Amino acid sequence: MSKKDNTWQLARGMAILAVILIHCPNAIKYDVGSMSFNSWMILRQFINFPVALFIFMAGYFSNPEKVKNYKHYLAVRGG
Repeated sequence: MSKKDNTWQLARGMAILAVILIHCPNAIKYDVGSMSFNSWMILRQFINFPVALFIFMAGYFSNPEKVKNYKHYLAVRGG
């Protein structure tokens, strides 16, 4: 069993928690321009990072040798 890098595991865990926050109730009940609405919009900008992080990690941790013949790779993966 290989040892995983704890730094990437921490980043992954924080991203998972941020995805949960993304799916929590939003600020639609607040009046536009109110302090609560503005606070939510600022917070929302900070919790939008997981999308980019998961795409980056998918590319970073992929095996280039497996993807070299991309037509076969996509056929095997069902794409």
